[in-house]
Amino acid sequence: MAGWLNVKKNFNRNKETGMPYFRQGEFACGCGCGLSAVDPYFVAGLKRARRLAKIPFTVLSGCRCAKHNAEVGGKPGSLHLPGVDGLCRAADIRAPDAAVKLTIVGALLGAGFQRVCVYKDKSIIHVDGGYPQHPAGLYVL
Repeated sequence: MAGWLNVKKNFNRNKETGMPYFRQGEFACGCGCGLSAVDPYFVAGLKRARRLAKIPFTVLSGCRCAKHNAEVGGKPGSLHLPGVDGLCRAADIRAPDAAVKLTIVGALLGAGFQRVCVYKDKSIIHVDGGYPQHPAGLYVL
């Protein structure tokens, strides 16, 4: 995806493999259907952000099937859903307080992500690799 070119370029240069900091199950659909196909470039960006933040990231929601996405109030076309290539490109990360939110947001932006949503009344940060299909920016909702 062109929107996170920096993430792809760095992924290829660093030849990162595997998923240190994350378990595959963290990205699995919450309904138990088994969907967990997350884009490796997206995960590489999250790993880079995790290293920058120097704090753990807990993925609360990664991939979602269409049924589960509807159940949790997700939008049609959400990047939590598999794309045409079958891969998901979004994660909701646990952020229990303002200091953790600030640290995670800074690290995500530093890692090259161009679309981050902070929920001021919830303990989560949404990040995805959807730019340019979805507008880039730092959103506070």
